[in-house]
Amino acid sequence: MMSASGTPHAAIRNGPACILPGWFLHPASFGLFTTVMTVAGAGTSLLAPWLLDPAAFGAFALVSTLFQLLAACDLGMSQLADRRMVQTASDPSAQTGGQEDILALRWLVSLVIAGVIAPLAVGAAWWSQALPPLATGCALVAAAAFMANNGLVSLYRTSGQLQAFIRMALLMQFGMTLPRLVGLMLGGVSGCFAALAVWYLGLAALVMRPHRLRGARLLETLKAGLPLFAFNGLWLAYLVAGRWISWSVSASETEFGLLAFGSSFVLIGTGLIANISQIRYPLILRTASHSPSQASRLMARDLLILSVLVTIVTGAAIAYADPLIERLFPRYDQALAASLAVSLSGLPLALVGWTLPLTMSLSRHILRDAAILFGPALLSLVPMMALGQHWGGIEGQAWALVGNATVLAGIQLVMLGRTGVFGRTLCFNTVILMGLLLVMMATGVTRARAEPAAPYHRSDKGTLTFEDNFKTLSLWDGKNGHWLTHFPDGRRTIVTNKEREFYIDPRDDGPLGLYNPFTVSDGLSISARPLKRQDRRLAMGLEYASGMLYSHPGFEQTYGYFEIRAKMPRGRGLWPAFWLVPADRTWPPEIDVFEVHGHRLEGYWATVHMTAQGSPSKLRWQAKRSKSKQFRIHTPDLSLYFHNYGVEWNPKEIIWTFDGHRVAHIPTPAELHKPMSIIVNLAVGGTWPGSPDASTPFPSALQVQHIRVYQFNTDKEVSQ
Repeated sequence: MMSASGTPHAAIRNGPACILPGWFLHPASFGLFTTVMTVAGAGTSLLAPWLLDPAAFGAFALVSTLFQLLAACDLGMSQLADRRMVQTASDPSAQTGGQEDILALRWLVSLVIAGVIAPLAVGAAWWSQALPPLATGCALVAAAAFMANNGLVSLYRTSGQLQAFIRMALLMQFGMTLPRLVGLMLGGVSGCFAALAVWYLGLAALVMRPHRLRGARLLETLKAGLPLFAFNGLWLAYLVAGRWISWSVSASETEFGLLAFGSSFVLIGTGLIANISQIRYPLILRTASHSPSQASRLMARDLLILSVLVTIVTGAAIAYADPLIERLFPRYDQALAASLAVSLSGLPLALVGWTLPLTMSLSRHILRDAAILFGPALLSLVPMMALGQHWGGIEGQAWALVGNATVLAGIQLVMLGRTGVFGRTLCFNTVILMGLLLVMMATGVTRARAEPAAPYHRSDKGTLTFEDNFKTLSLWDGKNGHWLTHFPDGRRTIVTNKEREFYIDPRDDGPLGLYNPFTVSDGLSISARPLKRQDRRLAMGLEYASGMLYSHPGFEQTYGYFEIRAKMPRGRGLWPAFWLVPADRTWPPEIDVFEVHGHRLEGYWATVHMTAQGSPSKLRWQAKRSKSKQFRIHTPDLSLYFHNYGVEWNPKEIIWTFDGHRVAHIPTPAELHKPMSIIVNLAVGGTWPGSPDASTPFPSALQVQHIRVYQFNTDKEVSQ
């Protein structure tokens, strides 16, 4: 039984009617407040990387995708309501009804998610340790409640009950703002999704009533909705598939978290566009039912405005991403290049997200059109991202996402042309416009991340203060020698990085001494190899033997030019580095002249780690922490030949060089004005490069021909 206004009496209580004041209920107010709410929700999402390190943010991103997928798992009921609205508009005598059945099916699915799927997912998360179990369970319960509540949002929208729709939509969106932020600050990833569960369960208790299940009518409704669900489900699967594929192909949890950070901006933008389109596309659907040409003109105007806005936002991101990430997200500086690249996928995804409801509502062959639209994109996404990771790491993955999204948008335009809403002229103009905008933005990204390799010259050649050509290995014996073979405090690995090597001193007693990693012949080789199982107990349980050289206490210096000539080992999980650390053993700061991953030898990273001082607030999440400024230097294969890697460190600037060319620079941080020691090492495994696999050759060696340090006269005067 329906009321005169079309609201199902059995579906709702009077809760939302008295929660929001009347001035919220004007369409213009909704347009403003839904944008504000969505931006606020996006801001909450952007605070997550400020509060979490990259590895934890990666877990947050994956659990978020579970919430998104299950929250939309309504078996096509939202799309069915839209389709019935179009049928009613084209044939007012058509009896489409069925709102009670749509809501009842949502309740049934939400109970299955909360009572069956959530416990199974918690068990799987606990067993695999891939995701935090508590966060996983809370996310699925929150998704179930969200999906049940969203049934009313869909019903009000499609039945034209604008005021009721605005009330529920704003209450739903509010849950993604303050409650989620408070949960994130107080309880991390698990607290965030616990807060969502509490909010949406409370809202369901306030506004919803249980529904009677009617077998025959539910089956009929389910049969009508499933093809539409398959269509929309493939779209959602496409949006989140990139994250799960990246998680599987990335070298480490940290690397995946960095790409998830960049792609989160695109997903936020896509979500904003989807929210705004909720109130826009019903008008176009109604218009298309009696005047396709007028609908085409509306779409042309919408797409022009959308393209311009997305281009402006992306252009601003390209221009200001570097300083914004450095100031707001200092732990994510390594994500800059990938974030800029993946931002370009925003334009084609915006086009698809804005027009997808039209395709679903006007399609005569739902399953066939879903397969045509999403099949090629989903099937090609895995190999494209795997190749992208192989060629360029997370930046390569980002460009793979851009290319794949562009192909998807092209297929969508073709399909819209077949519906009659998009004429050939509009399709052609949209393709040309998108192509031009993508080329312009890609050019901006390339220029923003590239620094020309200018020849490195300095008139003051300075004084050679340290040199080792490795004719012999000069180990510190307490009185003489250049090098320690471990950290000054005796550590033989870096536990915080989850590295898997134990640094060997060839003078070690017992079996460990037999793993001597140092060979001197035409220079120095530092080799890594597996430890025998019976010897690992002597090496903290670690699996690999390797070597490091540390200049303290034999040598330390403030400012100068530090250079190494070396050839890199090839193999996944190998992590050679040449770096400077404070002689007083504090951290940060740190200067990394090079860090190389053995499976990505067409480049290296040059980095400075420094202090990121928070505000004077005593809140625990604003405590002092480190930040980094990192550059990806693109090179030929570093395992083929020896190359010179250098850094000039002076009171004003730090300049990295490669084979005599300047490749990166930054102003000298405030804390980098004290003596530094030098380290050269070959690490194995760790959160960043990932672990060795069956393809990693052992033994593998970092080869060094010389290490030299110069003190410039002007720098010497400053340091004195």
